[in-house]
Amino acid sequence: MKFFFLFYLFLITFQEDLPNVISKYDSNARFIWVFSASINSEKYNESLMLLTKDPLGLDKRNTFIIELFPEGGIGPDGKPIGEDEIKLIRNHFLLKPTEFKIILMDLEHKEIYRSDKPISCKEIFDRFDSEDK
Repeated sequence: MKFFFLFYLFLITFQEDLPNVISKYDSNARFIWVFSASINSEKYNESLMLLTKDPLGLDKRNTFIIELFPEGGIGPDGKPIGEDEIKLIRNHFLLKPTEFKIILMDLEHKEIYRSDKPISCKEIFDRFDSEDK
């Protein structure tokens, strides 16, 4: 009996953690999750440079960028994301604390693509637009 109770608590914890983080933002939005070991990472800085090349394209597709580091992060609203939330998010996506990754999520908050290197807005838009068809 104790096993089932613990299992139930485990399921509740993991089922609600990521949706609570996402539900802070527009439910009709796409997400670009940028995971990096540091704000000084070459891949992180290249990613930001590529993502800022077409802000209208991001806006047109109602796309939010969330930047995550081992000790904290920055949400699309500019507000900080705490270390505890970062751990939950990384666990959800099965990422190591210092791993670089870009993950795209569609309107249903389903992962549609992940990359271990920076990707262009064109490639991101192609993936998002193909989900709309």
